[in-house]
Amino acid sequence: MFWPSADVRRLQEQEANVEFKFVLVGLLDTLHRAILLIDERLTSHLNEVKEVLTHHFAAIFDNQAGLNSTLLARASPPSGGDASSDSNERKLVEFYFAEIHPVVCKAFPEDEGEKKNDHHDDENLSPESSATAELRDRRSGIWVALVFRMFAWLVLHDFNPDDVMLDRSEFKNSSLPVYIW
Repeated sequence: MFWPSADVRRLQEQEANVEFKFVLVGLLDTLHRAILLIDERLTSHLNEVKEVLTHHFAAIFDNQAGLNSTLLARASPPSGGDASSDSNERKLVEFYFAEIHPVVCKAFPEDEGEKKNDHHDDENLSPESSATAELRDRRSGIWVALVFRMFAWLVLHDFNPDDVMLDRSEFKNSSLPVYIW
């Protein structure tokens, strides 16, 4: 079997690193352009973004117990295994889309004044239901854009891999003194 010499392997490794960096820079540039487009869209609808954020935080506060139980269930894995951060992140994303997203996107009583009286050819949809669906779709788009923006921010910022977030359970009933300066 032919094995390349150490010099050839080193040259191949350098070429692979250059190609990887070139592709990575291209992907990061594409991600950056996507974020700029999303920012442009979000800034053109600031009042709706504020409304979505208000409903988002209200939903987070209302579902805090469920969120805590989801995260605590992942912090103590069954059968003595190690809970990976990927599964924790996946559970958090699943919780956000299953519990928070529907609450943020649903119609609220204060939306009654915003409904349009447009007449549509579709006989199955009343003007109120089409206006509500349009409002729900706009809120959903804004919420998904904000969540995408959040994940993109995390990807684009280089965090020290040695930084570890300690679980709350490690501080619970701790007798360590806390000094506030």
